[in-house]
Amino acid sequence: MDLGLNAPWIQEGLAFAAKAGGKTAKAITSLETAISLNPKAGSLYYKLISLLDEEKRTKDAYLWRKRLTQIDQSNIKLVGKLIEDGGAFGATAKEILRWGEMGNHIAPFSIDHHLVFAKELLRLGMKKKARFELKSALVVDPTHAESLKLLSEL
Repeated sequence: MDLGLNAPWIQEGLAFAAKAGGKTAKAITSLETAISLNPKAGSLYYKLISLLDEEKRTKDAYLWRKRLTQIDQSNIKLVGKLIEDGGAFGATAKEILRWGEMGNHIAPFSIDHHLVFAKELLRLGMKKKARFELKSALVVDPTHAESLKLLSEL
């Protein structure tokens, strides 16, 4: 069986070697190739996003996070980062709402999630939904200062 370099595990190995050799751009390209060969391998996305974050390629990392939610809908950090960066990179209100609801299902008792989601909802002018998220955070911790402050401003 002749796979040549067109096997995801080979591309992942090339990415590792490139990163170890200080060639981050080559590592990124190899991981992108690996993902194109195996688009359901979530671990490859996480490795790629990590490299993009290291290189301060925030928009590219954001776009790959969006793609990753199609196969991994259980990571609250992934969802939170999408919500947090969404406004800067043109996410629609519908996307923010979908990611926020996804986060509510993943981690209903995460104060951080409710707070990030509420802030983005406020930015979008959705005060009623933001109030609900802030109250949800306060169910977890009734003394949470930032949630109390934001709620008092509504």
